[in-house]
Order: sequence, then C-alpha cells, then structure tokens
Amino acid sequence: MSITVHELYRRKRTFNESPEETREYIITPAAVHTHSADSTEANDVEQALASGAGTNPAFGGINGMIGSLVLKSVDMQEMEGKIGCWEATATWGPAKKRDKPAVNTEEISFDITPQTVKITQNPNGSSATTGYIKAGMSEEPNDYGGGIGYNGKTFDGCDYVVPSLSFTITQYIPMTTMTNSFVKGIADTVGTVNDASFRGHAAREVLFMGASGSKRNDDEYQISFKFAAQKNASGVTLGSIGGISKTGWDHLWVYYLEQEDANQKYMTKAPLMAYVEQLYVSRSFPTYLGVTA
Repeated sequence: MSITVHELYRRKRTFNESPEETREYIITPAAVHTHSADSTEANDVEQALASGAGTNPAFGGINGMIGSLVLKSVDMQEMEGKIGCWEATATWGPAKKRDKPAVNTEEISFDITPQTVKITQNPNGSSATTGYIKAGMSEEPNDYGGGIGYNGKTFDGCDYVVPSLSFTITQYIPMTTMTNSFVKGIADTVGTVNDASFRGHAAREVLFMGASGSKRNDDEYQISFKFAAQKNASGVTLGSIGGISKTGWDHLWVYYLEQEDANQKYMTKAPLMAYVEQLYVSRSFPTYLGVTA
C-alpha cells in the first residue's frame, strides 16, 4: 500500500561522544478510516515504512542517514480514532564501529612504489645500446659491453626505476603464543629470505624486514610482520657473459677489463667476469614467524 510521511518539525539533537537526533512524523495511508480496519492494513503501514516506501516530496520520507548518523529505530504508535494513521519517532545515531578482528586472524596491507637504483650495466645487454660517433670519422663507436657512462676510467652509470613491493601481515594471536622464545625467533629471522614459496613468491624472493607488536587486551596480542619482495632473475647477459642467474636479493657485480678494441684501435672497457653474492640466508617463515605460506 502507499503511505505518506509528514514531518512535525519537532527535532531534537544531542551532542556528545554518541551524538543522536530524533524527528517526529505522522504516517498516513492513502485512505484514512475511522471505522475498524482489519489488522493487515496496520501491518502494511509498518512494512511500507520499514522498506522505505514512505514518500515526502520535501524531505524524502524517513531517511536512512542524516549526515554521518544512521537510522537506528522508528517507534510507532497508532493514532486514536484514525485506523491506519501512526505517530512515529525516528532516531539516528553513530554507525556501528567495525568489530575488531578475531584472534587467530590476519590482515594484509601492501605498497607498490617505484624505486630508483643506480646501475652501471644495461640490464637488457649490449644489444640494447646504440652508439654514435663524430661525423667524418670512419670508425665505429666503442663497444663497452652494455656498460653505461664510461668516462675514461670508470662507468658513471645512470638512475633506473624498478618496481618495489613491500607488504605487512598483521596477526592477532593468543597471549600464550607471545613467549620469549617466539620473540627471539622473530628477531633471529630479520634479514633472512624465504626458503620456499611464500605468499605467491618463489623461494628467496621475499626478505623479512622486521616486526612490531603490542598487547590488544588481556588475552590477545597484535603483531605486524614486514616484508619486501624482489623477483629472481635468470638468463641475464652482461656484454659477452651470458647465462647469469641470481635470486631476488643476491648482489650482482661485474669486473671490467681494459683492452684495445680490435676494430677501432681504441682502449675500452668491457665486462670480463660477473659475480653473484648471496648475502642473505634463507629460513622458514611459517616455522619461525608463525605466518602461513
């Protein structure tokens, strides 16, 4: 059934830590009866109001929200002598706060931000280098094997943007888990990489950066584990050195040999040897941190 909602403009507002607003209305059906009506008509008014079917061109009926306050309740009392007509008081209050995460649950946050690094070698190899020489000279530009910015002695290199992923796993754990040995295990795991697949990343791609924790209540602890990720690489070529492989957090460096360019008779430098330094040991994050893989 259709109903109409008339506001009586008797509004009340309370300002404190739990602000509240009340408004009063008269709710009428399409046809007002003064004789007895069956019970379904009264129920229809309640259902129409609850479903938001009440209409008022000026105020849009009883709104679900007023500012940041949400509709909490509508108290109704049928008017004496007017079957199907109701006096209503609507109350708005703060929205229910989100429940705290339950114990033994987790939340994940992440940040993907470009990172600028200094490189002295073209990551795509010497084939991605195009050289030019002064007009009138018959020689070709020197081949530095992908080395960048050679100044006659060393390679100055250039800034290079690479993707950088960091993420945090926040867990809510029982107080009984927070033992001295558990905290020591976390500390001992800082600066290690994953020994097996972890959260979609291959072994040795994720570096554990540390953790912070605090007591949430008498029974639970909140702890946040911080990680950073870099991809493994294989088939890397530096000048004439090919087939280089490195895991995400290994350090790759190059030894250059100064030599005469066989074609141009100029002294040049080119990669002679490449070294991969494995700086971080691997550990089982699920075992020492208590996080799932």
